[in-house]
Amino acid sequence: MKTNSKFTTTNSIESVINSIHRILTSTLDEAYIAVKDRKMKGASCKGMISVFRRSDLQEGDGKKATPIIKYAFYDSTYNPGCLGSIAIYGENLASLCSMIKKSRSLFGHRVIEVSMEQGRRPFIDVKFAA
Repeated sequence: MKTNSKFTTTNSIESVINSIHRILTSTLDEAYIAVKDRKMKGASCKGMISVFRRSDLQEGDGKKATPIIKYAFYDSTYNPGCLGSIAIYGENLASLCSMIKKSRSLFGHRVIEVSMEQGRRPFIDVKFAA
């Protein structure tokens, strides 16, 4: 089985999250900002990146701002410590899901499965090769 070299054991999930954060930071329009959240202790989620409208963060208390999109990163079941999936929450999920299905890629990484899911709120589940 061919593996995606970007997800080998030499690239920890933390380094992949940092790389994706750099991609978002360098490609977002000036009206938006990407904020990397800390990993929560005991949670299966290994990290998050939220994208906010810059104006929402500048108005009053930025802690109450709602992200327009949030990426939650999870370990691979088959290769713990490496990225296995990303849950995407936010606006326009149907169109984003269609784009990812067509391109079969997200942040330059090969996608093996994409689906719309329903948890506490709807999200896109993006799975990568192990």
